[in-house]
Amino acid sequence: MQLAGVKSKRRRLDRNTSGVLLLTNDYAWVNKLTHPKYQRIRTYRVHIEGPVKMNALKELARGIYLEEDEKTQPKKIYNYKESREKSNIDDKKKKKMSKMKKKTNPAFIEILREEKIKIKEDTKKITVLNISIKEGRNRQIRKMFQQINQPVIKIKRTSFENITLKNIYFPKQYRELNQKEVNDLKLRNF
Repeated sequence: MQLAGVKSKRRRLDRNTSGVLLLTNDYAWVNKLTHPKYQRIRTYRVHIEGPVKMNALKELARGIYLEEDEKTQPKKIYNYKESREKSNIDDKKKKKMSKMKKKTNPAFIEILREEKIKIKEDTKKITVLNISIKEGRNRQIRKMFQQINQPVIKIKRTSFENITLKNIYFPKQYRELNQKEVNDLKLRNF
């Protein structure tokens, strides 16, 4: 594995998420792998609290509106008159107005199972499902489930396009991609 000199601080897997993570020192390729416009399929195993709400999952499958982070929002340009009018609005309203909502692409969702887990004296119901998305926005899975009021317990990325956790059995374990996997990734959607 040749990663000497890699200084990229760009993370493409949330800190509280585990699973498939691709490492490379080919910076041109990084953008084509991670930028949402390239529509790379990412599949996640998600554990959510409580029984699943079917109408909410249908909403996710069609795509839902999520607030964009301020860092990713396009810059807004106001004329002088508009900016003076807006300066009279209190800060909380300004912040709400500055948030933009953007619809997610449709997601494919597969319910795997419902199970009960015991935590100390309590027994909780959880639902385990797979969800495949094509965007990979910042904390997108957590935000999607937050939007439908289904608290997330655990997220694990099980695949990124054709790359899976095959032959990876332990955390922090890795493997090098074979030439066929690299070629498949490079040929898709460019």
